[in-house]
Amino acid sequence: FVKWWGLKFFIISLFVINLSYLPHVEVVLWFIIFFPIKLSQNTVSIIYDDHCNLCKKAMLFFKKYNYNDRYTFLALSKNRDLYESNNLTEKEVKTYMVGWYKGKIYKGYDLYYKLLKVNPLFWFLVPLFLLGYLTRLGPFIYNEIAENRYKVFGQCEISFEDEIQVNLKVLDLKYNKLLMRLFYYGYISILVVFILFKFPYIKNVTSSFVSPSIKGVITTNLYRVGLEVPNVFNKTDLSMGDNWMVIYRKEKNKDWEIIPFTAEDGKRLTYESFDILNMTNHNSDFLYFGTTLQYRRNILSIDDFNEYHKKGFGYESLVKRIKYDYKYLELKNDVAYKVIVYSNQSSIVEHWIATPERHNKEIKFKQKYMFDGNSLTQAKQ
Repeated sequence: FVKWWGLKFFIISLFVINLSYLPHVEVVLWFIIFFPIKLSQNTVSIIYDDHCNLCKKAMLFFKKYNYNDRYTFLALSKNRDLYESNNLTEKEVKTYMVGWYKGKIYKGYDLYYKLLKVNPLFWFLVPLFLLGYLTRLGPFIYNEIAENRYKVFGQCEISFEDEIQVNLKVLDLKYNKLLMRLFYYGYISILVVFILFKFPYIKNVTSSFVSPSIKGVITTNLYRVGLEVPNVFNKTDLSMGDNWMVIYRKEKNKDWEIIPFTAEDGKRLTYESFDILNMTNHNSDFLYFGTTLQYRRNILSIDDFNEYHKKGFGYESLVKRIKYDYKYLELKNDVAYKVIVYSNQSSIVEHWIATPERHNKEIKFKQKYMFDGNSLTQAKQ
């Protein structure tokens, strides 16, 4: 149920809800979790010094992120025949760590580089290790650490092979009554605090007895433990389609042309007039999340539209869009732009009452500008 219901929701959000890149990430993660891709049957066999504290931490790290079982871990003290048959000495293996992949031996920095390459979770580190090869700093730093690891990190007389090989066990709480009681009492206490400080009406009474500083600390920590009143699709979210900015461009000897950020009916447009991945965010998260989305949220509380667009975020948001258009199209000299802010009352809905007039739009702000690539100036209407 979780698997297929989750996929259905992610696909619906991809094609209907228009959440930019989020549904794409969710779909990819879904496949990675439920259908991990076996890129290769070959694994890297690592012989590690099972008495070295630094090696222990390194192996536990790679075991934790052993995606698709790309690594096998072999304790040095238990695999003497393996490295001796390949003409490797115990000192050499202890100092630099050795591994095998597809019949080839890798040692030291080369081995770590191979560990990163065979595991998709570590591909983002490959360029850094390549830079280490080019500058020769990578092998140098690795060798210095390897040769001095006992002095710095120490060693253990007892082999920690079992810690690497044995899977982590889940703590069985069923038989630990004291721990269970502490958990339940603690959780109930947190819920009581949550009700006092977050529930409607109740939080108003509580606030009259608690100082703002203490309230701030409590509400912040409630959020950190995952307790927060849902604040999605609230009045603000549902009203964000009531006001929208439309920008027109007029080049010399051409007619006014709408810039494909937002349509005259408030619909989101894609700046390059195509949207293969169905992101519907002007093909630019920089413009949509940092500008359009925040602008629609902020303008809900504005009374004077003219003043709002003269300074502050209102002015900066229209400048950002105009500048983006000018630079992207590589325009020259002065170009005329016209900004119109439309408004309606589409979010004001009553059950069982048809009010089509709430979709009628009106102009709240209208201004022409000239932009030369650097500065924006008002033009005559």
